[in-house]
Amino acid sequence: MAARRCWTQKTITISGETPLNPCEMHPTPPHVLEQSPDMQPVSAKKDEVYGVIENFLQSRDVDLEMHSGLITFLIDTIFTESDIDPADPSTHTPENSPDLSDFLEVVDRLQEEPEMFPGATTESSQQKIQQYANELSIALHPFRPGSTFGNLSKESDLRLIDDSSKAVYLDLQQVEGSGSGLGKQSFIMQLLLSTLYQQAKKALT
Repeated sequence: MAARRCWTQKTITISGETPLNPCEMHPTPPHVLEQSPDMQPVSAKKDEVYGVIENFLQSRDVDLEMHSGLITFLIDTIFTESDIDPADPSTHTPENSPDLSDFLEVVDRLQEEPEMFPGATTESSQQKIQQYANELSIALHPFRPGSTFGNLSKESDLRLIDDSSKAVYLDLQQVEGSGSGLGKQSFIMQLLLSTLYQQAKKALT
């Protein structure tokens, strides 16, 4: 009789200090790309990061419509300045991925150099971009180190999937309640599902 493979349940405890990078990417397996030639993993990840920021800002009643173009520019910039090449899936790795600290760094740069934004060629347009950057800097302060969501501006160290575990139990009891209209547990769970999707790509190889 063949030996039965022993599966275990893996328990991961998540706290408010657990590093979790919303921008983290993993390579898409070649056969998946071959089956879906129009798939654009980097563009999809950018949309996902936009959704994270959108969710956060809307929960705090920030007028996203007036900032949407700037946020898109900021996300495009951090991926362009990273080591990720959209045309080379092998570069879509956690090590090459930007994080929200890079996003905030570009926000800070825009406050000093509003002309970075495409089309901001006049004094009035530069002042407007500078104003929006200032507002985003304040609204996104919780993502800075030491603040409520500072753990989201670090490189992830979670490995949710491995060869020995059939099930993963995520313990969020140490993630404290909610604040400022945004349930922290539900927000973190949204990011964990994204991380799980990215890491599951490896299982498809």
